[in-house]
Order: sequence, then C-alpha cells, then structure tokens
Amino acid sequence: MNQLPPIERLKGRENYDTWKFAVQTYLEHEELWSAVEGTEIDGKKVTKARSKIILLVDPMHYVHVQSTKTAQEAWNNLKGAFEDSGLTRRVGLLRILITTTLESCKSFKLQCKIDKVLRI
Repeated sequence: MNQLPPIERLKGRENYDTWKFAVQTYLEHEELWSAVEGTEIDGKKVTKARSKIILLVDPMHYVHVQSTKTAQEAWNNLKGAFEDSGLTRRVGLLRILITTTLESCKSFKLQCKIDKVLRI
C-alpha cells in the first residue's frame, strides 16, 4: 500500500506556503504534478493526484475541495482560499482590523499574530 509522506496537513494560512511547497514536491516526485497543471490526460493519474491533495488537507477544510472533480480544481480552490492575495486576503485583514480592540493590542502574542498576518 502506498503511504502518504510525513507532510503536515493543510491547516490554513499559517502553514499554506510550506504545505504548498511540500505537496508540489511530493506530486512531482510521484509524477502527478501534470494533473495539477491541467496537462495530464490519464484519468487515473488525475484522480490519484486529487486524492493525495485532499488527504493532505485538514478535514475542516474539505469544504474547499469536496465538490472538485480534478486535481487542478482542488489545487486552485485551496490556493484561492489560503494564498495571501486577492479578495480572501483582504477580507481576512479587514476582519482582523475590525475585531481588534485597544485592550487586545496590549498583548504581545496578538501583536505577533497581526504582524505575521500583515507580513511586517
């Protein structure tokens, strides 16, 4: 039985960049990356790549991939949800800004979190 590599499951924005790098490298090693690029014509490889991507995602994020039919679609949905760009990113930053209070800013831990999100 082919086991998955010891890649941490995608938890969200906090580990998306490292997860993306590790999963891309893994799929390239398994000769399945072409399914994500959309150039693979072998349906079994497309299904296998999609399955491996989904199995490396935390179950609470299955909502982003459960209706997908291809590895490319699953990858793009995760990219849209967790990559630090676009509308999703702006909405997340706006949410942090709106919910931040003066009292909560006194916490160093919160400031570190805000700095990380803003990539200061």
